[in-house]
Amino acid sequence: MYGSDGITVLRVFSPLTGDIYKKDEVGKLQVKYEQMPMEGLCDYLQDIQQAIQCEYLEIGGANGMTVYLEQKNLKRKILTMIPSAELWDNRLWSVLEIRSTETITKEEEAALIDMWEKQLTGDFGDRILLHTISTDQGELYLNLWNDSEEFVICPEAELKRTHSMNGIEEMQLTGLQM
Repeated sequence: MYGSDGITVLRVFSPLTGDIYKKDEVGKLQVKYEQMPMEGLCDYLQDIQQAIQCEYLEIGGANGMTVYLEQKNLKRKILTMIPSAELWDNRLWSVLEIRSTETITKEEEAALIDMWEKQLTGDFGDRILLHTISTDQGELYLNLWNDSEEFVICPEAELKRTHSMNGIEEMQLTGLQM
């Protein structure tokens, strides 16, 4: 996808979840946590975006995650790789926006997604997990990665196309015809 400035933009989505340690009646944090689904995180979008921004700026500055690029051809053409969080389909998602001076090939896209997966399961994911977000309910810890079968890392177009196809199948199953 090209931006209005001739820059290629690739956006990669993955589910965002969190664990919350709730406060008891006297305001003390409980030892047990509760998993918070993507839908439950929506109220904390700005706080989550700030936490992610704080971490990526510390790692790579304004260019974001480009410091982790190893392939010379990608280092040459990728301008920025900025992680964030975004509300889509009533859920909160982790989003990596990649801006490039040239078209990104399918092979390069796969390499970028692989690099991002390594960061979600490694350094960047760990940094985010350790970043506490204080809420009225307690302390929230974000998970950029999980090993469930539902976890997926994919380009925005693929995610939204799959969602659209699933919606059509659901309508057909319930008797609604397109």
